[in-house]
Amino acid sequence: MFYDYYQKIFLSSLPIKECIIEDDTIKIKVPGFNKDTLTIEVEDRYLYIRGENGSEKLEKTFLLPSTLSTDNVLASVADGLLSIRFESKNSRKKIQIK
Repeated sequence: MFYDYYQKIFLSSLPIKECIIEDDTIKIKVPGFNKDTLTIEVEDRYLYIRGENGSEKLEKTFLLPSTLSTDNVLASVADGLLSIRFESKNSRKKIQIK
């Protein structure tokens, strides 16, 4: 689902070696950046990634599919790899009948 949506939009804006897309997670290689030099923001359906580490600047904007929830986004960076995980709006939940 996520990969299909981004195959044209996301992969065309970053070289394939710089990003990994797995279901509801985006992983981007950001060597030289850490949590103090990166900023991640979500507004409406847009994901903004910005960073500056003195010698390099990073700025990427992505349109997110409507099937992803931006209410609970988790991000981490380790060893030059930024991981951003979204919740799927299509998660099936069992509802108890009273």
